[in-house]
Amino acid sequence: MFWVLYWHHAVRSAHAMLAHACASHFENLDNDEKLCYNDVLYWGTMGEFIGHLQSSKSLRARNLANWLRIRRLFKRGISLNYEDDKQLYGMLLKKKIECEKKGDKLLLQLSSDIAEQINQTNAGKGSTIRLSRDDIIVDIPREDKDKLGKIYVVEKGADVVTPYQSRGLIGNFDDWQNRVRTVRIFIDPRVDEATRSKIAHQGRAILETIT
Repeated sequence: MFWVLYWHHAVRSAHAMLAHACASHFENLDNDEKLCYNDVLYWGTMGEFIGHLQSSKSLRARNLANWLRIRRLFKRGISLNYEDDKQLYGMLLKKKIECEKKGDKLLLQLSSDIAEQINQTNAGKGSTIRLSRDDIIVDIPREDKDKLGKIYVVEKGADVVTPYQSRGLIGNFDDWQNRVRTVRIFIDPRVDEATRSKIAHQGRAILETIT
């Protein structure tokens, strides 16, 4: 479940959309509204929370919440696995850390850079591609996400605590690391499939340029 479901690209997209919706919503709240938001966040159901975001003062938060409600998720545009290009992956991870140190936890600057590079790459080619920062969501997992903590168990009838590893991961650790070290660039679902395909084809060159 953890490997196949929680790290599926659709789940990563939904998580990222929710994070962006929350951030856009929260920055428009006064102190009393923040208390209400926290109540819904910590005590409400997911349906109640999405409904709360749907009534946000922020247009971006409302749009993202509406799409989450109907499961209209941002689509994969560019995907880079760790094994595809370890050096490029490392450079993107460094960019992520630099953004976070500046308080840009949603990597909005990277979204801007990628959108601009996509526009420049396709300028003068008869393309109608024209993306903005809000059309892009960047998902770069934290550096230590590939670390698997030990689970300790006590066998029935025994007094000794021993470490346990799932049989499902034995022999597949490299695959696991590659899965959780994947950079995903998600694109607004209103962008047509042909455009997303073109962006995916240009993906490596676009990422190299922004690093």
